[in-house]
Amino acid sequence: MMAAILMCERCQLTTEDGIQIASNGMCDLCNDFEQKKQEGYVFKDYKGNESESRKSLLTRIQDIKNRENQGKYDCLLHLSGGKDSVMALYELKNIYDMRILAYMHDNGFESEEAKNNVKNATDILSVDLIYLKQEVAYKPFYHFFRSGLYKKVDVCAFCEFFQEPFHSFAHQLMDIFGIPVEITGSAANADIQQPLLNNNYELVQDFLNKNNEVLELKNNELLCQRVDMTIKRYKINYWAEVPQDMALTIKTVTELLNWKPKHSDSSDTGCNLCYIQMLLDNKYSSASKRTAYKYIKAHDIRMGHATPEFYVKNSSKLTEQEQEDIIRKTNKVLELFDLNADDL
Repeated sequence: MMAAILMCERCQLTTEDGIQIASNGMCDLCNDFEQKKQEGYVFKDYKGNESESRKSLLTRIQDIKNRENQGKYDCLLHLSGGKDSVMALYELKNIYDMRILAYMHDNGFESEEAKNNVKNATDILSVDLIYLKQEVAYKPFYHFFRSGLYKKVDVCAFCEFFQEPFHSFAHQLMDIFGIPVEITGSAANADIQQPLLNNNYELVQDFLNKNNEVLELKNNELLCQRVDMTIKRYKINYWAEVPQDMALTIKTVTELLNWKPKHSDSSDTGCNLCYIQMLLDNKYSSASKRTAYKYIKAHDIRMGHATPEFYVKNSSKLTEQEQEDIIRKTNKVLELFDLNADDL
């Protein structure tokens, strides 16, 4: 007899997501969060710490702006075209008055919506933008989908292993322009625990060891040139530093920066590989889903960035036209790998 599926009363994760539910109705991740707060641990991006978090960030930014030998830019900001990075651009320009060089890298699968969002935001805010597209990213994903690894590893998790050329080029830009800090519009350093995804690294590393030809992308001589690491620089993950209000973010970027989501059932603009992940999430049982988004949403609820109702509201039923569009785009991407949706 199958065990009943239980849901955390706070963050909405279920026991199928690799968590345990305690007698108080909350999962082990939420209880651990509360325990750390009681012990005095400071989560920078917790909503209750907004004033102090922003004050701390302002001090760091002022140090950057007051540095000696200033160049044209204060920071290099990575833009994905999603609401988070676009909102970070808005705040860094309008609240912190930073001189920004925006940088968007495209692994060849970036959506038109994301690219349009970046162009709209940088044009409206009069921010310089450098866009880099890297076509050879198709090769590792060809092996990824044809090997069946997609059944065990989230597409986005696999993609993370092939970011080196883009980061190397970003550091070259920082060298050229004398930029002391790079900023991402993400919460990459936030404590986002993902129980079902913890073995992704081992699975992908084993796959790469057995498929050496896939590593060619990581050693691309055109982009991976030597970077002068003696230059003092550091990295800021913006939303790991300050709390974020998801509803306010969407309202701001939509009304002021002409930002648009991928479709009405989304608050994001993920690359076209995300369409395949959506197909996989719908095709396999919930216990087999590997997507990281459910853990990110749970983290947002835990930190007070959004309510469960926010995500329900932003998960309305897709229109028939949008459903057809997703199928069309999914098949178009899969054609690159000599596959179709029925092959997965």
